[in-house]
Amino acid sequence: MNTVYHSTLLKNRNIKTKKNPTLQQRRKNGQKEKNENASKIGRTIEEAIK
Repeated sequence: MNTVYHSTLLKNRNIKTKKNPTLQQRRKNGQKEKNENASKIGRTIEEAIK
């Protein structure tokens, strides 16, 4: 009984975060994008030097 209740809670929480991500998740996603952009810029500079 307890485990079933627990899993439904987790599912509900996942649904909530998917629809409306928390501020922390948004920050994390923004950070990922920044890192990806930075690495792209770094790569293009390296290629230009070559």
